[in-house]
This record gives sequence, structure tokens and C-alpha cells, in this order.
Amino acid sequence: MTRRPHPEGPIPQSAQIRILTTLLNKLMDREIEQRIAEHGVPLSVAQMGAMRAIYYNPSLTQSELSRRMLLSPATLVPILDALEKHGLARRDRDENDRRRTLVSLTDAGVELLNAFPALHQDPAMQRVIEAMGPAKIQQLVGLLAEMVGHLAGDDPVAQHMLARLHGHTLHGDRCGEK
Repeated sequence: MTRRPHPEGPIPQSAQIRILTTLLNKLMDREIEQRIAEHGVPLSVAQMGAMRAIYYNPSLTQSELSRRMLLSPATLVPILDALEKHGLARRDRDENDRRRTLVSLTDAGVELLNAFPALHQDPAMQRVIEAMGPAKIQQLVGLLAEMVGHLAGDDPVAQHMLARLHGHTLHGDRCGEK
């Protein structure tokens, strides 16, 4: 099998966008994971995200959580397994419908989650917002939302999030709120 040669010359814009968004995501994840590790619990960003989703949406089923997080059930199961292992979440059968598995946080999970700032108070992102300024951040949010809108198609979770963001960041000057 022959390999394609590494492209020489300028990197196409589509590749630049993928590279930069992936790098940005990895850097943000690393920052969050360092803060999580300071609490002595080896959680991933995905596990913390699951905890936030459960916290803000009580009585979610495992399949609803999977859809909300845009994860396959096979990807979500090990996340929940780890949260249960650390005593932060639990899964229980719905008493009214035994086919449904409800997911909830334990008291320890709520306590750990409360030790972290809300997403809009993330210190790393606050530094970026302050460095770039509200006008650039508002423009960036608008451009990213537009890209997601073009890619989302009729995905209900993506459409729901875009609608929520549209009311909070695209028309108001709330991107730099503390």
C-alpha cells in the first residue's frame, strides 16, 4: 500500500479549523482535568460533563443522557461505570418502567460538582475572554454557532443547544459575564 505524500504548502482552511478546534478542546480539557485532579478524584472531562448533565437534568435515563451528551450508549457506559466506582453517581431501575435506567448523582457527586465553578466561570476561559475582549469573543461565538448550524442538520440536541445559545450569547453582551 502506498502512502500519500504529506502535503506541502499552505494548510487548507478546513484543516486549519479542525486542527485549531481540536487543539483548543484538548487544551481546555487539560486545564479542567488538572483542576479535577486537585480534588483527588481521577475524573475525565467527559465524566465531569456527565455529572453536570445529570445534576441539571434530574431523573434522566441512561439513554436520554447518552443523547443529550451526543455519545453512543457504548461510550457512555464506561463513563457511568467510573462515576459509580468513585461513588459519585448511581443507576437505578425506574420503578414504574423496569426497562428504564435512571441516572442520579450521589451526595458525594453533588458535593464534588459544587466544588467546581460553573462553566461560565471557568478561570481559563475567563483569561481568554479578558485577553481577547468581549467584541472578539462575541464574534467568535457567532461564527462557531453558524458553523455548528451548518453541520447540525436536523440533530435535535444540536438545534436545542443552538437555540439556547442564540438567546444568551449571540444577541446579548453576556459572553464575558462573570
